[in-house]
Amino acid sequence: MGVNFLSAKIVKIVDLTGDVKEFSFKIDGEIDFKAGQFMSIKIDDGVQPFCMRSYSVLKGEDGIVQIVVKKVDGGRGTSFLFSRSVGDEVSILFPLGKFGLPSKISDKLLFVGTGTGIAPLLAMVEELVDFSGEVRFLFGVRYVSDFFYVDRLNKLKDVISNFDVKFVYSRESDDKVDYAVLGHVTDFLGDDLSEWQVFVCGNGGMVQDTVRLSKEKGCLEENVFFEDFG
Repeated sequence: MGVNFLSAKIVKIVDLTGDVKEFSFKIDGEIDFKAGQFMSIKIDDGVQPFCMRSYSVLKGEDGIVQIVVKKVDGGRGTSFLFSRSVGDEVSILFPLGKFGLPSKISDKLLFVGTGTGIAPLLAMVEELVDFSGEVRFLFGVRYVSDFFYVDRLNKLKDVISNFDVKFVYSRESDDKVDYAVLGHVTDFLGDDLSEWQVFVCGNGGMVQDTVRLSKEKGCLEENVFFEDFG
């Protein structure tokens, strides 16, 4: 059985940091996308046999979907994407994956992400318009200069009545901002998570630590949901 690729046209590219870009795509046809899912992009550079690379998806406006990509030196996926331009088309498989909000959600939700791992988490939270429960979001990076989507996250306070976001950086530098604190996201999970559902995505070590600590702090195993970017 053949694979049915979709065509996705790049309509916008935004530099979010020195090594992170946001790519916006227009995909023909109706897409039944659930926040938290990802797309796999066919990486065909004409030099090596093609391979697939996967990226979590954010919803843009007017049927646009977005991905956030961090450049990896020598990485085939990022080298391919970072050489694309607006107007180029790529072949994708989409939507894929089962990470997302469960059918029954708690009235206390904690989202913990690092780096580009916040993409599926942000996609989920942006669907919680008029949610009456409590939502906490922890976004961790290494350096202050690595933060992105600060305004996009802060704007959620206007549509979610009880929304709190904390920006955390783990390595000191000369850069200082008043909206972020030094530490690790795992320092700010809270003491009692027995009534919470926890959603985690980012580097493998952080995911493992957050899953373990959430359970130690009382979160039931079935209420911990995670995606591991390795």
